[in-house]
Amino acid sequence: LALYVLMLWLWRVRDERRKTNDRGPISVRRFSSFVLRPSSFVIIAFALGLGLSAAFFIPALIEQRYINQTQWFGKYYDPFQHFVHFFQLFNPTWGFGISQPGPDDIAQGAMSYQLGAVATLFSVIALVLSGRQTAVRRREIWFWGAWAAVSVFLTLDVSAFAWRYIPIVRFAQFPWRYLMLAILPLSILPGTLIANSEWRIANSEQHTADAISNDIPAIHTSRRAIGNHLWPAIMLALLLLLSSAAYFRVEMREPTKEQGPVSMAALMRFQRTSDEMTGVTSWVDPTRIPNWSPLADEWEAGRTVATRADYSRIPQNKTLAVNAEGMGSQHDQVWYYAEGPDQTITFNRFWYPGWNAYLLDDKNGKPIQRLEVRREEGPLARVVVPVAPGQGYILLRFEDTPLRAVAKAITLGTLALMALLLVLSVLRRRTRRKNA
Repeated sequence: LALYVLMLWLWRVRDERRKTNDRGPISVRRFSSFVLRPSSFVIIAFALGLGLSAAFFIPALIEQRYINQTQWFGKYYDPFQHFVHFFQLFNPTWGFGISQPGPDDIAQGAMSYQLGAVATLFSVIALVLSGRQTAVRRREIWFWGAWAAVSVFLTLDVSAFAWRYIPIVRFAQFPWRYLMLAILPLSILPGTLIANSEWRIANSEQHTADAISNDIPAIHTSRRAIGNHLWPAIMLALLLLLSSAAYFRVEMREPTKEQGPVSMAALMRFQRTSDEMTGVTSWVDPTRIPNWSPLADEWEAGRTVATRADYSRIPQNKTLAVNAEGMGSQHDQVWYYAEGPDQTITFNRFWYPGWNAYLLDDKNGKPIQRLEVRREEGPLARVVVPVAPGQGYILLRFEDTPLRAVAKAITLGTLALMALLLVLSVLRRRTRRKNA
């Protein structure tokens, strides 16, 4: 959408310069009058969009260096194993499995990569017949045609250089994901074949003029003209739907032993059998990324996991003893007893900015002291909390860093600003109605 709006913007600049036969540099005043002012709502919408999504994209952009990203593009996720073969773009066979390397995905029950024969055919026809359209519509048709071509190009092995040298391309992870971008132009281009062109508009205006001259209510004629324009759209939509009727079915498959029933244990089994996507931080030794865990044994055995404290590092005697008190996806609470100094509790959580530990006043109390949180000196770089001699309750919690707090404040501030603008708009309308 941003690219489309940008093109509309550039086309407007060019058209305005042609109208005025302006070949020199654009002055600030003229640029503001025929570009910035008409685009003010777009600019405001863009700024609000950035503000609303700040809580997500700012940490994602800045903190991505803390994640081991090589795991996204290795083994099964190597994009060079998943290029679409050209014939697969038109293969009508449909599967429900995952992508497989090579040209025999469908034979292995994998997903389909077809563009859709009818949608593709009508899109090609729209491009061929674009010469009959107005200049304004013709350039948009070719814009969407280029969009479709680039999207399909990035799915094929001929685009390997782009996947190798253009970083942003690789974020799609699988080449066939660019078919999602092709959906947009393949939805728009067929519609241009039946969109109201200049002669249809003129024809409807002539019908309205004839009706008025013959004392026929213009409203009925306008409705008839609109109805005549809707029929081609309805027929095209039905044709596109009927061409996909063979795929209007639901397929139910019983999960395999590794896949089900849906549970944490099934997730552990799937991870072990697939040996893929074990997410780790950048501090973990890349040559020793784990593919199993003692916690996974507990989940697979059906036992309840009450804490992520690593009991293999805890002697459970007077030297150091720990008891689980509560656990969630973002916290761990334990009771501990330590007889002497230099004792630490290691948690099976990868160290990452945002982990904080607190000493509580009692089991259900409030934090009274912030504790040190260390990164484990080892291949797993886990969270380590040093504890003082004595006993007490410790809360380990994942919290916002200053960066995340600022990003979240921007999002909340944008929401507040939008609410304020909405209230002011409603009040202004009421004032106008009273004055009227």
